[in-house]
Amino acid sequence: MPTQAWDMAPSINTILFLLAFPPSADSIIPVDSPPPPDPLIRKTCKRYNVVGHAHYLTFSCFQRRPFLNRDRSRGWMIDAIALARERHLLDLWAWVIMPEHVHLLIHPRDADYRISAILSTLKQPVSKRALLFVQNEAPNFARWMLDRQPNGKEAHRFWQRGGGYDHNLWTPDRGFGKRLITFTPTL
Repeated sequence: MPTQAWDMAPSINTILFLLAFPPSADSIIPVDSPPPPDPLIRKTCKRYNVVGHAHYLTFSCFQRRPFLNRDRSRGWMIDAIALARERHLLDLWAWVIMPEHVHLLIHPRDADYRISAILSTLKQPVSKRALLFVQNEAPNFARWMLDRQPNGKEAHRFWQRGGGYDHNLWTPDRGFGKRLITFTPTL
């Protein structure tokens, strides 16, 4: 607990930062605002399946581990991308497979599509092949895929839980997804 008034004063760095980057009106939280959400509540990813929109997708390996750093696992991902393109009538505009995550820029040609179904087609075959490989060929590696949940359940995961990142692109000049994929450093 501060004993002097100057102990409560902001540092000079804080003052200089606030002068250089003043907060916008919508970033200031009013005193009577509700409390922040409970940290135990999972964030959800809202998906918009709009005809004509492209989608910039990113999804990560479990605990951002480099499960995609081998040709074998990258090959499984490429096979899954080919399957999703065929099954869901997708145009694949850009993609990159990093050691611990994947970026895709896709354009569904079918008017009746669901991004969640496309993601399942992309992720499930890779998970199943990885788990089968680990069980048969590298059982000691399974510990890196083990997810111990708060309720005591255990499961092996290849992909991080949650919705990942999904951003709709609806005009040709909104090409930031392709630029991001282009400028992401590769190994």
